Amino acid sequence: SRAGLVHAVSDAGVFASLPGLPPEVLRHDPPAGAGGLVAALPARFDALGVGPGWGRGEARVADLRALAARCRELGVPLVLDAEGLHSLGRTGPLQHAGMVLTPHAGEMAALAGCPPEELAQEPRPALASLAKHHGAVILFKGAVTWIVDPTGQFSVYDGANPLLAQAGSGDILAGIIVAVLAGLRRTEMSVEAACLAAACAGCLCLARAGQIAWRNHGWVAASGVVAMLPAVWAEAAPAGLRGTEFAEEVP
Repeated sequence: SRAGLVHAVSDAGVFASLPGLPPEVLRHDPPAGAGGLVAALPARFDALGVGPGWGRGEARVADLRALAARCRELGVPLVLDAEGLHSLGRTGPLQHAGMVLTPHAGEMAALAGCPPEELAQEPRPALASLAKHHGAVILFKGAVTWIVDPTGQFSVYDGANPLLAQAGSGDILAGIIVAVLAGLRRTEMSVEAACLAAACAGCLCLARAGQIAWRNHGWVAASGVVAMLPAVWAEAAPAGLRGTEFAEEVP
């Protein structure tokens, strides 16, 4: 994935409740008070993912604005998932050029202000409008995955897998996208183009991991899908993990 160093930043006490982090992950406990999360970030980083397990407290609105401001200052891409998307719904546009949003149907309906049934029938108008409004790449998760950038360019992946319709799959997807973005920061690709490429690559890499897991093991938990990712990286290496080779553009 090219993510050579992974940092985990979370509220005080959260790490104590976890069974343990892999030795590759460096943990950071933020200081108490406003601005603690930003203060706990490393001085340099290549991509930031926010949201899974984050909570929905009122302080998260200010936290998200501060994290986005730090990413904007450094020119670093930002990936929002889960509770990060809930906070985005309360902050409004963050004025950050390099963002990927990864909503499922319920989160997308809340952000776009339209019923899920409307999205199920024809998601493209709402997706294009939301992408333009936030200046972000939107990856709309579902049996069919839709990806759109702020200019209205769509890509679609139609490859449903029951393994990916379980808790934890979206968190894995967000992590893959952040990891690929971190690698693409070391290329000449613009941050906007990297966000689209990473979203497409993340979608296809997770889908392929699910296929390998289903073929070899049948039903496994989301952690079993993660275990298949090294095989996916090996397959994708000739394509450079840029994502553009994987996506199919649609009108």
